Amino acid sequence: MKKLFVIKEHPFVFIVALIILLTIFLLIIFRPSHPHRSDFVNEENVEQSLPDYKVREIDSGEWNKGVCVESINGDAVVGNTLLIPASDTVVMYGWAVDIDRKCPASEIYMEVNGKFVKGVYGLPRMDIQKQVAVKCSPNVGFYFYFDRRLLGNEPELATDVKFHLIDKEQMMVISAVDFSLMYQSSISEKPTRIVETGGWFSGMVLDYCGGGTIQYGATRQVESMTKENLIRMIGWAVDLDHRLPLKSLYLSVNDVVYKIGYGTTSRIDVKEAIGIEGSDRLGFDITLPRIFFQNADGTLCDHIDFYLEDKNGYISGPIRYDWVNN
Repeated sequence: MKKLFVIKEHPFVFIVALIILLTIFLLIIFRPSHPHRSDFVNEENVEQSLPDYKVREIDSGEWNKGVCVESINGDAVVGNTLLIPASDTVVMYGWAVDIDRKCPASEIYMEVNGKFVKGVYGLPRMDIQKQVAVKCSPNVGFYFYFDRRLLGNEPELATDVKFHLIDKEQMMVISAVDFSLMYQSSISEKPTRIVETGGWFSGMVLDYCGGGTIQYGATRQVESMTKENLIRMIGWAVDLDHRLPLKSLYLSVNDVVYKIGYGTTSRIDVKEAIGIEGSDRLGFDITLPRIFFQNADGTLCDHIDFYLEDKNGYISGPIRYDWVNN
């Protein structure tokens, strides 16, 4: 009776208390999940294959085909190129949906070096449910917590990863969403050589850069790029002297060198035109935030340099592109 009296005489206090209790309950239920040691994936517990389901190809091209990586070890990620930190462990956060059906998946895997890292899937993401019009449930967030060595060791580091979703019915593997990898690196200790063949721009061409006009002549220039937050760069590179694919490709921005994803796209046209022996995986396609190319004062850098590493580990370059009127 005393409890009913309190409710009756002080309804406002009761309502406030009820709201507080409900808020605490919701915070407990929907609190952000942090990686647990039990979720850590290394060579001992990495999957050797995907579940034996049929593969369903993705029809929709929007929203990166349904997978978005938003942060790696706490740093923001924009675009389809992931900058991998030098730390021993990697924590990768994002969201993923069955984009064709606009519904959550049931599981997510990251394929790297022929092995499969299983992610923790099902974190609540109310924001994504609204943005992508996800049906049924907002639980489309994920994280991966894994040993960096799964990406390989120097100099044989992975240049790309693929994400595979298992659909809600656990009947199909939704395959596959590609991301390129980029590592901060150094080329100072590697032996150098000069490209002897003078044709085909010394073996490296930037076909596209942020929608700008690319000029070839005494100097290579990229003019009038778009002002969007993302800059996409597409091109190809080969060891022109030996008519072979490269071992690695490096990008230097403001004197900081990064190893970028090379051989991530097929360039049969280049293979046939130059007479390259072996693989036609001679291209690269990277998308990076505009801020990546900015100086401390907010202006864009004056130029970028590319360095080519052949199969024997020799570095040739730099091949420079001046950025003008940007």
